[in-house]
Amino acid sequence: MPNRDVGVIKVDRLGLAVRDLAKTRQFFERTFGARFGPVHDIPGQNFRYAPFTLGGFTFELLSPAEGPGVISRFLEKRGEGVHHLTFQVKNLDTAIQALETKGYAIAARIRYPEDCLFEGVHWDEAFLHPEDAGGVLVHLAQKTKPKGLRKKRRQRCRAPTGASPLRGFFSSSPK
Repeated sequence: MPNRDVGVIKVDRLGLAVRDLAKTRQFFERTFGARFGPVHDIPGQNFRYAPFTLGGFTFELLSPAEGPGVISRFLEKRGEGVHHLTFQVKNLDTAIQALETKGYAIAARIRYPEDCLFEGVHWDEAFLHPEDAGGVLVHLAQKTKPKGLRKKRRQRCRAPTGASPLRGFFSSSPK
């Protein structure tokens, strides 16, 4: 039975966790001609990401910022490599409700303030635990274009609300 009620628009990107963002970026640029966008700092979660396109598809490099955070914990536990697969959805609340109705738990829900933009859009995000998805950390994202925000206000983001640890995936805590 197809799962259309989740409202997937497209496979948005693949996230790669790396220790050295600059070195890995250089590899993808020089070896494959990747085209990178600006680096974004994620407030309250102590990591940075750099989106890039290659072969008509979007990827992102994720690396730790200073201090402990989700990416540094991931790297300690699993090493460098694929971190998550992102599906863009029409409506995140609807997608979450559909998944919870099917018995899947949302491991984390992240709500950024409306004036916080990444790649020129506002993101509303949720994660499904890899145990529910064959070992893959599934990232669901609803993206909306900003309405009436001045460019200057969009440059700094406060920490998101609703961020919660992914049950046992980045730490040794049980599910």
